[in-house]
Amino acid sequence: MDRGERLKLLFGGGDEELLKTNSGLQYPIEAKSPSADGQRDVKIPSIGVPQANPANTSIKPALQELSSSEDGFDEYLASFSQARKAKMKKKKSNMGGKSMPLSNGVDLSISTFSHHCDNKVASFCPIIAVSRFPYKYVRSSEKDRIAKGFFDAGKFWDRCWDLYYIHPPPHISMQPLVLVPTHQVQDLIDEINRVLKCQVSIPSDPDMGFMIHFEDDGTPQPQYLGTSSSKEEKEAMESIIPAAPCDGYAAPKGCSAEVDCSFAAFKAKMEAAVEAARKNKKKAKTKRQGDRIMRLRGWCSTLKRTQCYLGMRPRRPRDIQPPNTDGLSWDEQKRVEREYALACGNILEPFDVNKPAPFTFTSEPIFVCVDVEANEKSHSQITEIGVSTLDTLDLVGIPPGEGGRNWVAKINSRHFRISEFSHIVNKDFVDGCPDKFEFGKSEWIFIKDAADAVDSCFQPPYSARTSEQPIPEYKTRPRSLVFLGHDPETDLSYIRKLGCTSFPKPTTSASSSQSSQSSKPAIPAPHFLETLDTSILYRVLKRETEPTSLGKILADLSITGWNLHNGGNDARYTMEAMIGIALKSRLLLDQPITYEDHTEMPSTNNWPLVTAMRPAPDSGLNDEVVRAANAYDRKWKAEVERRVREGAKDAESRVRSECAGWDEAIAVEDDGGEGTGWGGEV
Repeated sequence: MDRGERLKLLFGGGDEELLKTNSGLQYPIEAKSPSADGQRDVKIPSIGVPQANPANTSIKPALQELSSSEDGFDEYLASFSQARKAKMKKKKSNMGGKSMPLSNGVDLSISTFSHHCDNKVASFCPIIAVSRFPYKYVRSSEKDRIAKGFFDAGKFWDRCWDLYYIHPPPHISMQPLVLVPTHQVQDLIDEINRVLKCQVSIPSDPDMGFMIHFEDDGTPQPQYLGTSSSKEEKEAMESIIPAAPCDGYAAPKGCSAEVDCSFAAFKAKMEAAVEAARKNKKKAKTKRQGDRIMRLRGWCSTLKRTQCYLGMRPRRPRDIQPPNTDGLSWDEQKRVEREYALACGNILEPFDVNKPAPFTFTSEPIFVCVDVEANEKSHSQITEIGVSTLDTLDLVGIPPGEGGRNWVAKINSRHFRISEFSHIVNKDFVDGCPDKFEFGKSEWIFIKDAADAVDSCFQPPYSARTSEQPIPEYKTRPRSLVFLGHDPETDLSYIRKLGCTSFPKPTTSASSSQSSQSSKPAIPAPHFLETLDTSILYRVLKRETEPTSLGKILADLSITGWNLHNGGNDARYTMEAMIGIALKSRLLLDQPITYEDHTEMPSTNNWPLVTAMRPAPDSGLNDEVVRAANAYDRKWKAEVERRVREGAKDAESRVRSECAGWDEAIAVEDDGGEGTGWGGEV
């Protein structure tokens, strides 16, 4: 008997009674039977819930008979087989919730998807949010005790939890949300309060998403997943959650306003619940923003301290207090407030480059700049060491001059070349020029003497020129030092490797024991105030965050840099850049500005160390300073908008370039040949 005859017998013959058999199927099954001209489709009608039939044994003969049919009927048999398996699972799930092992060895309840939230009102909590309860929701001193006693080291997951799941709308989250009944969470809270004698409670604010109420109002409901007593079981159950449905998240068309509000409320509580289950990204973002602001604030303070070292700005007195203006006339109040602002450095008198620095040199430091050049192909081979020093006491009574040229002339520069590596000249990545030191004669030393040569520059007399004149007394005693460099960490690592005692390596037990056995005489460690980086100083001047090369900085400061990548020249030009940046930043607000409209101001990319000075005209501040500050403030706002526009253009350009790349790649004709397997050659 062929397949067509079997179908005719089933649907129109003596086997028609089989259709009344309780097979457990709830969906139509399609099969094909041959027609007169070959093939025609026959659609088996949907089988509804049958009436009770105690003779369920009739299913077995039918299945046995069908199992002997042709191979073309396998799909038909599979449908019966799958329905039978589903029915058996449902039976077992209703027999006390016995569990069967999965292939991964984790026992899961067979009743996983047979239960659902069928109460009129039910309350659940996202289990991930509950697992972070003490860390995220407890602000009292009990936080650590609660975490240690009930949550740390997996204690939370070791409890017995009834797990449910629900699929949020796809635009909110593509991942299912795993929930636990609120009463189980409350049991945990009660236990915490009883054991630790504290008073914590479940966050009940709906906006927090910690506790969610579901109503039987036609919106999606949580489905039962199973019971877990470990994190592994929870993750295993979570991995077999069915895919999200394609619809059911929107109110039906033409529904009442009440139903529409129910679906809107469902979406709102799903958003809150998903946000509660996520890590606190907003808090992390806020922390990153705060860290960024603190870093920028530190950069600005660095430039201000540099100006204090050079006498361009007063150091704020530690014990100064705001003045008491009670009982003073208006003119006296303005005078007292102005004196206070001047003493704090909030306002500054115009700086005259043709007069000596108006303030004392804070701490009277000596700036020492070091630049190290090494073999570009073997960084362990140090070829040059440049050292430049600037003693602030050499600047007493000397005007800085235009661009600071008078102070630049006080810089002492030295250039050490290593004899063993005299033949090495970099040319692949940088154009080396070790034989073109522009500020004196190079000094040849052996590598074994390099550490002592560098250390001597950080000790009295600090590279003072002894051949021209007697050494001043202030150079013969220990002084405070400021280490200077352009991205100085690389140079510091090089001179540490040399063995310089001025910059010892991080101490370890082994290194400390070796150093104690060394016969080298101990040299007093120099006193460093701080380390300055011209890359950072320049970023403050430009109000930018990306670093700039030394060559570009020199060009912007109108300094001609000859033969860069020579260690001695780079150290010298880095010192000149520090003076130029500090001086330019200090002079920015001193020029009288009469432009009422910021668009008429000369274009500038340099910005002063001042922000949003908008005091009243009668505040006692220098009118020129106030006008200049306000003008620069307006100009800065225009600069911000310009950067936003350029950033948008850059983003658009990147996207267009990427898409053009795809167009070009797809446009290439392919012969459709065989691939290359796992990335290997054909």
